[in-house]
Formats: sequence, C-alpha cells, structure tokens
Amino acid sequence: MKVSTMRLSSVCFVYSTCCVIIGMSLGIWMGISEDHSLGPVHAHLNVIGWLSMAVVGLYHRGTGRAASWLDKAQVITLCLGIPALVGGLAVFMLSTDDALLGIIFPIALAGTFLCLGSMLLLLVIVIKDGMVRTSAAA
Repeated sequence: MKVSTMRLSSVCFVYSTCCVIIGMSLGIWMGISEDHSLGPVHAHLNVIGWLSMAVVGLYHRGTGRAASWLDKAQVITLCLGIPALVGGLAVFMLSTDDALLGIIFPIALAGTFLCLGSMLLLLVIVIKDGMVRTSAAA
C-alpha cells in the first residue's frame, strides 16, 4: 500500500511504532552502557513520538471521516517536528562544539515549535469536530 493511499491514522500508528522502537532501543543501550546522558532524548521520543502520535492516530481513526487538509497538516507538522526536536536535542546534549551547537539549537527549537503548532492544530480540529457534532445533535 502506498503512503499516499494509506489512512492518516495508519500513518500515525506506523510513525509512532517506529518512534517507540527507537526510544526503547535507546533506553536499552543506556541501561547496558550505564550512560544515561540521553535520558531526556529517550523520554521525548517516547512521549512525543510514540504516545502523542498514537493518540493523534486514535483520534483521527475515531472520527470516522475523511482526512481534511487541516488533519493532514496537523500530522505532517508533527512528523516533521519530532525528528527535528529529538535529533536536535540529542546532538545538543552530546556536542561540545560551539559552532555545531549554534547550528543545532535553532533546529531543535524549530522542532519544538512544530510539535507545539501540531498540537494547536489538533486543538482546532477537536473544537471544530465538537462544534459540528453539537450542532448536529441540536
């Protein structure tokens, strides 16, 4: 099945599962090496990448309606924000090169704002869906 024809919720579930596999692998590596310096990266990857994306997928599947441009924008924004945030955070925590940090910090910050923007879009979608359902019930 092509990604272009895959249901939006399925994209969320595949993405979230990849995030949790990477997050768990990082956690296992930290435990074996006894180096927990990337603990915040592990936590962000599991909470934002796995949990948030899975909840978004459940919401989109639960609505039972075709994905709108707003739904797609919300998921794409989160898909772009997670690797920028988590990858930027990892490099930021591991690097001692000030020049590299000057490049990475804006990427991590952009990822943070993309993730926040995605959640704000989800809020708009949830409110919009609630208003449609409320007016249909009246």
